Amino acid sequence: MNQKKYIFLAVLISSFMCPFLSISVNVAIPSMAAEFGSNATELGWAVTSFLLGSASVLLPCGRLSDILGRKKLFRRGVAAVAASSLLCGLSPNAEMLIASRSFRGFP
Repeated sequence: MNQKKYIFLAVLISSFMCPFLSISVNVAIPSMAAEFGSNATELGWAVTSFLLGSASVLLPCGRLSDILGRKKLFRRGVAAVAASSLLCGLSPNAEMLIASRSFRGFP
């Protein structure tokens, strides 16, 4: 497999992950409400915080990728998504989950 195919595969997977990460939590809201003892409205912020984080850094990250290089920023973004996914999975309460989901939207 040559380098162009690897690049295409990386872009394809990351293009799938963004919408998947933003809406996958909708399925788990009832389970999280029972686990954290929160209502569904409060956990709705877990969905919204990802979108707010994503929208707030979209333009600055585009400019930063022009300055630093797309490959370098892409690698850092993938690492940040992995770290924030770990934080989301280890969240002990709803507030930490909301903060972790917001951080997940930043890269």
